[in-house]
Amino acid sequence: MPEKILEVQNLKVCYETGRGCVKAVDDVSLTIFEGEAFCLVGETGCGKSTLALSIPRLLPPNSRVLDGRILFKGKDLLRVDDSELQRIRGKEMAIVFQNPMTSLNPAYRVGYQVAEVPVTHLGMSWDKALTSAVNQLSKVGIPDAGIRARDYPHVYSGGMKQRSMIAMMTTCKPSLLIADEPTTALDVTIQAQILKLLHSLRVEYGLTLLLITHNFGIVAEVCDRVGVMYSGKIVEVGEVTEIFDNPLHPYTRGLIECVASRRGSKARLNQIPGSLPNPLNLPSGCRFHPRCPYTTYLCMKEEPTMTEATSNHSVACHNYKAVG
Repeated sequence: MPEKILEVQNLKVCYETGRGCVKAVDDVSLTIFEGEAFCLVGETGCGKSTLALSIPRLLPPNSRVLDGRILFKGKDLLRVDDSELQRIRGKEMAIVFQNPMTSLNPAYRVGYQVAEVPVTHLGMSWDKALTSAVNQLSKVGIPDAGIRARDYPHVYSGGMKQRSMIAMMTTCKPSLLIADEPTTALDVTIQAQILKLLHSLRVEYGLTLLLITHNFGIVAEVCDRVGVMYSGKIVEVGEVTEIFDNPLHPYTRGLIECVASRRGSKARLNQIPGSLPNPLNLPSGCRFHPRCPYTTYLCMKEEPTMTEATSNHSVACHNYKAVG
């Protein structure tokens, strides 16, 4: 059995606003094992990115962690000091953000920005670090890397910028790579290339990958296990093949049926009616019940707890047997 590399336990995160405290992550628990690719899926606004940013403690100033633990290799990241956290970030854990257009500093050459990571975390000299940066840029598919390393970010295309960010975040060969919707701002051809690159780096370096996405089509390509998130809560967790073959939560089923490749070319895509609930006015009971075709009186009154339906497949739904 692989070792646990990341455990999130009963995490609660809110944002302070003029209208009150908005709970973006509400009592979330998940476990990621060493060497696996875990996908976190859900609609925009369900709390995926907040959860991702909570792990390396990169949340904005108006956020507040109300409760919970984040154990990385046994250390609670919410309670380590800033110097220890700085050592972990970039070296043992790295994050690729969803918008490559704003991730790179426009004032510095790309090669310098990639080289800064091994200089900071490995104590490498600048000469060696710049050579390493060129090699890493070449490895992630930047053509003529020795020349392009001297370019500024504005010269790069969106796909090249994202490749450069991946080069920067993997140059120290971290144990855990968090990719927060890394293909969102890219066209479909470049998306496929980036996913293939993440997979190849994962195999070569033995990375553990936490991939955040709203697209179940991406999940099928790169991940081993998947967690489905809705309105700040995890509602289903299981192996990818099990989730696709036998989705137990109505929300999971709805997301899968929204993927065009799983249906006939002329068939009309299904859609999930309604939208995410207002986090300041959440519905009683199951948060998905206003949009769910399987709603019962129990769903409206009592919040479901996570239940192990089968081995390695858990779901938070009162009526999962009817869905499956």
